[in-house]
Amino acid sequence: MKHKKTILLSVITIVGLLLAVTLLQIQNTATQVNQGIHYNSDVCVYINGKLHECKHNTLFNAGKELIEQAVGVGGVGVVKNITLCNASTDGAGCGTPVVAMTEAYTEFASCGFNSTALGTYKSTDVGNWSINRTFYATCNNLIVNVTRLGNATGYFAGVSFTSATLQANDRLDINWTISLS
Repeated sequence: MKHKKTILLSVITIVGLLLAVTLLQIQNTATQVNQGIHYNSDVCVYINGKLHECKHNTLFNAGKELIEQAVGVGGVGVVKNITLCNASTDGAGCGTPVVAMTEAYTEFASCGFNSTALGTYKSTDVGNWSINRTFYATCNNLIVNVTRLGNATGYFAGVSFTSATLQANDRLDINWTISLS
């Protein structure tokens, strides 16, 4: 009788240990899943030195691929080209950015808003940085409401903001602040 109790106690102990090990493995797996990269970014628009608006931007699928290429392969060009959509052009329109990047977007190519100059990169902390660009209007009645951030091969992210009409000599500052955690 005593021998049967010892066997039963041993079986219960083994089952308990197996259950505890299984639960610990499940808990460790859940912890690993939650350790992904988290992207956060805000874009602030200033007109003639006054804050116009700050908004969170849309990370494009192409931007996700740029991150993958930078981490996995390397050799991806710097992402600090800030462009503006030309909402002044008749019928062109500037759509609200979507992840698939299928919205209308006609980039400015003149009037001081061309994309040939790169923005200024500044690291602000571990995993945090900003990219700034100042534009000076050289024409009148320029309507802007969307900006994108990219590099020579494509766009990374975009954001729409409240439409603004700029005149010659108006200054437009775009500040992208990005953090990864």
